[in-house]
Amino acid sequence: MKLSTLKTPAFLLFLTSSFSFAELDNHSEKEPADHEEHVEDCGESHLIIESKAGFRFEVSVDDDRKAKIVFLDQNQKPMPLTEQKITGIAGERSAPTKLSFSPEKGDEAKALISDQALPSGEHIAMILMIQISPDAKAVAERFELHLH
Repeated sequence: MKLSTLKTPAFLLFLTSSFSFAELDNHSEKEPADHEEHVEDCGESHLIIESKAGFRFEVSVDDDRKAKIVFLDQNQKPMPLTEQKITGIAGERSAPTKLSFSPEKGDEAKALISDQALPSGEHIAMILMIQISPDAKAVAERFELHLH
C-alpha cells in the first residue's frame, strides 16, 4: 500500500468510523442481551431460567416472600431433588440479604426454599451460586425478579 493512500480522506474516515473499532469494544452491549436470552418471564413472581451449565430451574416467591427453586427437566416438569446446593444474595448492594436454601418438607421434595424472606421492593436483584452435585463446579446466575 502506498503512503499516499493513507492520506486520502476516505481512508481516514474509514479508520475513524465506529465500524472499524466495533470489535475492540470491551464493554459490549451484547453481554446483557446474551444473559437475558435464557431468562423466561412466566408472570408475577415467577421465572424460568436456563443456566449457563445447561440445566433449567424455576424461581418463584411464596406468600412469606421466600424464594422457591424447582429444577426442571426438558419438558419443564419438576425434577426430584438429589444433591443440589444453592446459596445466594438478594437485594441492593448496600443492604444485601444472604440466602441459603433447603429442601421443602415432605418425602418427595422437589423444591428448595430460602431460609430468609426476600428484601422489600418489587424488583429484587438476585445472585445464586448453584452446585448440581458435590463434584460439580458451582455456577453463578444473576437475574432480577419482578414481584408486581
